[in-house]
Amino acid sequence: EEKNTRSEKYICTAAVLSPIKNIETLITAFGKIYSKSSDFRLVIAGDGPSRSYLENLVYDSIAFTGRLSQSELKEVMKDCYMFVLPSLSEGFGRVFIEAMALGKPVIASNVGGVPEIVRDGENGFLVDPKDTSALAERIEYLIKNPDIAKRMGEAGQKFVRENFSNEKYIKNYEVMINS
Repeated sequence: EEKNTRSEKYICTAAVLSPIKNIETLITAFGKIYSKSSDFRLVIAGDGPSRSYLENLVYDSIAFTGRLSQSELKEVMKDCYMFVLPSLSEGFGRVFIEAMALGKPVIASNVGGVPEIVRDGENGFLVDPKDTSALAERIEYLIKNPDIAKRMGEAGQKFVRENFSNEKYIKNYEVMINS
């Protein structure tokens, strides 16, 4: 129910920085659109074994925050323009729910349980994990179409409210224990 959100000119991702999260593809895709959208930045929240490798790929418009507490991450995510995570594999993808709860459009890989959360064209976009060009195109599309980005963020927020609210959790739990 966060009401104090903005849409600043930065793209956010949050993950343990390991090969499975595929942040390298995001950095490459961001590089493809940077010259056209140079007022946007990429903020990478998290830490992990791939951090030093990834830091060698970046330039001035990309910032690493390191590991953040849940409340610190919320502060970073609540003001981003969009949330992007092109994982090679993902189970449930709780981070997408967190971003959508804050009204952010998301771009994610079409892997694992992610398509159950991210509805392509509705609350975000799904791409193949290693398709740097498709990822760059989707990022650029949302940057050039702020009304669509806003609509997707609102659709994601509605989806989270309808499926993952505390009330919904309690109702489903009651159904489970009473059956």
